[in-house]
Amino acid sequence: MTKGASPYIGWGRVTPAQLEQLSQLHALLFDIYARPHYMAQRVASVMSQRIIHLLQDDHAPKLSVLVGSDNNIIALASVLGLHFKMPGYANDDPPIGGALGIELWRDHADGKQYVRVFYQAQSLVQLRVLQPSGQQSLPAAITLHLTDCSDDHKGLCPLETIISPLRKIAALAR
Repeated sequence: MTKGASPYIGWGRVTPAQLEQLSQLHALLFDIYARPHYMAQRVASVMSQRIIHLLQDDHAPKLSVLVGSDNNIIALASVLGLHFKMPGYANDDPPIGGALGIELWRDHADGKQYVRVFYQAQSLVQLRVLQPSGQQSLPAAITLHLTDCSDDHKGLCPLETIISPLRKIAALAR
C-alpha cells in the first residue's frame, strides 16, 4: 500500500481482508456452476480441442492466446484437477484479467516434451491504482501442479499428463 493510502477500499467501507472473504462467494458460484465434472467437461471441451492441437503441432505459433471468461478458466482447471490461490482472493476465485498459462518445454537431449501450467494475475492493489505491469510491478504468478504428475522442482510434467484429460473431454465438442 502506498504511503498515506487508506486501508479501506470500496468507498471506504471494506478492508482488503474483508474483500478476500467476500470473494469466497464468487468462488462458491464456480464450485456450483463451473467446477462440477459434468459442467466442466462441457464448458472446457471446445477449448480443450484447441489446446491439444496447439501443444501437438510442431508448426504452432510460439505464443497463442485463447480468450475466455472466468467460467472457462475454472472449467479447464477442474478438468485438469488444478486449484489456485491468488493474493487477496479466495481459493479458486479467478481474478479479473487473470490468465491460465500452459508452457510447452522440450528437452533437446532426448526430444521429450513437458508442460508447465501457471496462473497469473495483477493484485487487487495493482488493479485499484491502475498500475501498469513492468519490472517493478509484475503480476503475481504461481505454478499449478497437475494431479497425475510426479512433479519436479520446476513444475514440469510430461506432455501426455495434460493431453490425456483434455482428450477425454475434447470429444464432447464434436
